[in-house]
Amino acid sequence: MIAGYGILVPLFLATLWAFLRFSPKSSRGETVKAYNIGTFVVALALGVGYAVRLYVAMSSGSDFGWWPVVAPLAVLAISSGVLILSGILRNWVFFRVRGELSNSGMTRFSEGSGDWGGVVLKGRV
Repeated sequence: MIAGYGILVPLFLATLWAFLRFSPKSSRGETVKAYNIGTFVVALALGVGYAVRLYVAMSSGSDFGWWPVVAPLAVLAISSGVLILSGILRNWVFFRVRGELSNSGMTRFSEGSGDWGGVVLKGRV
């Protein structure tokens, strides 16, 4: 159990940090904020729902005393999975910045008569 917490707590903190850190900076800031809050609500609801299900399933067994130890592990795993999946969907599907590649110093070539849709580097060549 200690190893489970030792793995899942840092994993949850890393996914929480990445989810908040890589939130898109767009003109639709309120929409992104609502999406983020919705993600936290869904993660919390799924985690609490599974903890209640675990309590009910373990209440009649001999291992009933372990549900308070096992439930937070499940909540950490579920919440981490929801944050990872939701962050990927948010950044690459719903709020994707179109027309520029992300922060890599590259932009699409669109000027001149030779527009072939390729990628050129900004700055020195």
